[in-house]
Amino acid sequence: VTVLPWFIRSTRTLDAWVLENRDAARQTWIDNADLAKSESREKDTAPGGRDVYVPLPIRRGDPVSGIQIMQPAAGDFRGMITKPRTTIQIVGPGGAGKTTLARQLGIWAFENGPHYGIASHPMLPIWVDEELDPAKNSLRDVVRGRLTAALPKAEIDDVLFSALLEKQRLMVFVDRLSERSATTQQHVQTIYRSTRIDLLIVTSRTQHLIDGAPGVKIYPQPLNSGTLLRFMTELLQLFL
Repeated sequence: VTVLPWFIRSTRTLDAWVLENRDAARQTWIDNADLAKSESREKDTAPGGRDVYVPLPIRRGDPVSGIQIMQPAAGDFRGMITKPRTTIQIVGPGGAGKTTLARQLGIWAFENGPHYGIASHPMLPIWVDEELDPAKNSLRDVVRGRLTAALPKAEIDDVLFSALLEKQRLMVFVDRLSERSATTQQHVQTIYRSTRIDLLIVTSRTQHLIDGAPGVKIYPQPLNSGTLLRFMTELLQLFL
């Protein structure tokens, strides 16, 4: 009775499962209609409808005095995802690029390896952009539903799903938390009282106190004369 759950929860089994389903999950991530509903002010699109990511400066820890990263890449986030119960809040005003950065983190989640990417182990990103309720529409249930929809041919029992959540094989995103209902905000802020989600990314216009996981705060920086020129140059190159 105890051997099978142990085998399912082993890191080798989880990595093999993620790798087997990664291509299908990546295609779902790209095609996900929910992404089109993200804040239009934060979305740049190249010809053919391709989403564009141009790295812009961020600060870690404090919006003014925090460590500045001029051109954030996957490796810059690798050190942030080393502890159990990792929570990253991407905080800034509307139009700052929070959702764009979060979506890029999801793309980077597919490109992991021992010496590159966000983590040494493979992960699948799960995007949540809806109201939540612990009784009727919990974050855990929504994540499982999204995973099942993305991988209709995969077998996902409860033991496997719990292990994927608890061992950072799923990168869970909650978008626009500050614009959600008080019930949704409370549910996310207290999620660790009831659910093990060991890798949670939140975008919000304001900071939230997530009980039991102070985590890392990332602040996209406003464009200035220097960064604006680089941004426009790189964006123009994508359209040529």
